[in-house]
Amino acid sequence: MEPIEIESVADEIRISVPKTAAVERFYRRSREARLIVIAAFSTQCAIIGFFRLHHAAWDAMWFTFAGIFGASAIYALLYPHRVEIYIPTTSIICVTDSSMTVTDVGLGRTRCFAKRDVSLVKAMRCDFTRCSKLVISGTRHGRHYRAIIAMYAELPPLARIAEILNQSLDPKH
Repeated sequence: MEPIEIESVADEIRISVPKTAAVERFYRRSREARLIVIAAFSTQCAIIGFFRLHHAAWDAMWFTFAGIFGASAIYALLYPHRVEIYIPTTSIICVTDSSMTVTDVGLGRTRCFAKRDVSLVKAMRCDFTRCSKLVISGTRHGRHYRAIIAMYAELPPLARIAEILNQSLDPKH
C-alpha cells in the first residue's frame, strides 16, 4: 500500500493521499456487480413484456422498464465517474494561513475552503464502501456543509491527518 505523504513548510502543509489498489479493486467489483444486476433486470422485464403480446398496456409498461434500466446500464458503462457517489482518487491537501485547498488528481478538480469556515475535519470508517474517508464540515454563507475530501483503505493514517488538519485549522495554534 502506498504511504500517505505529509510535507510541512513554514507557511504551508501539503498532504498527499494516494488512490489505493484495495479501494479501486472494491469499486471495480461493485460496479461490475451493479451492472450485471441492472442488465439482468432489464432482460427480465423485456422477457415479461414479450410473454403476453396481446395486452398493449402490460407490454408497454414492461418495455418501458426494460428501456429505462438498459439505458441506465449503458450510461453507467460509458460514464462510470458520473454515476459513482464516492470515487477513489489521489487527493492533495494544501493548508496555508488563510485557506485549505483540496485537489482531486483523478477528477482534475480543485476545491478551496476558507479556514474560518471549516469547523471540523474527521476520519470516518464507511462500512458500505469498505474504506475510510476524510470528511470536512463547516459553514459557508450561513449554511452547514459536509464534504468528503479524501478516501483511503485504512482508518489510522486518515485519523492522523484529521488530527493534523484540526490543529492547523485551529486559530490558537
